[in-house]
Amino acid sequence: MLKIIKILSNQYKYYYNLLYNYNVDLRYFKKLRWNLSQFKIQISKYNNYGLGLFNYNLLEGFLLGNLLTIEKKIEYEILLLYVKTNKIRL
Repeated sequence: MLKIIKILSNQYKYYYNLLYNYNVDLRYFKKLRWNLSQFKIQISKYNNYGLGLFNYNLLEGFLLGNLLTIEKKIEYEILLLYVKTNKIRL
């Protein structure tokens, strides 16, 4: 059963740890300066709007972004979208 849940500011380590389990992805995002500190900064922002994707209560991915108001219109700026991969051996 899929659920989408809003990310709360005190949960930044939980979402970062999804990357931590996939070394190749973690190295890639660290090169882009998405380390634990950056996750904390982003998720703690007042205009942050992040969502977590869960499948049977297991985190499968997340979306981080900002809600912006430009000329009286609300827009969503996507900063990071990540979905873990499941490698299947045949």
